[in-house]
Amino acid sequence: GATIIEPEQGSSDTFASGSFSLMNEFDRQTRVEIAASRTVAPAYIGTGGAMISNVAQLYVSYGFSRVTKLTVSGGYAHNESAPVKSTTFETFKGSAVIDYNLTRTTKLSFSQDYGHSHWSGALPFDKFVTMLMVSTQWE
Repeated sequence: GATIIEPEQGSSDTFASGSFSLMNEFDRQTRVEIAASRTVAPAYIGTGGAMISNVAQLYVSYGFSRVTKLTVSGGYAHNESAPVKSTTFETFKGSAVIDYNLTRTTKLSFSQDYGHSHWSGALPFDKFVTMLMVSTQWE
């Protein structure tokens, strides 16, 4: 859906917002999702006014067999304050996870996450996380 935020009196700025998503299971093994959104919310950090957020996301999973599955996902977000563009925040994120079902209730997962963030006025930073996890569901 979409929404139009009316401009302030005497202002010519109009902010459109909305979201879009699409998901398809090409076959039993492959699933793809894509999503995009643009939202407007009150800006509590930095300046008054609004914070405009633009987000895009992608998710892909593929089952190699009944016991092994690979999931890859990523996203991008760009936020900026309005009507004065004094604050911006930008983020990239990606992850890959491989799951292996040891038994019907026990799963072994190996994942790698990457994130990059940049806030206006601050140094950008990167984050890497590698994880090995064993999970069990008690029935």
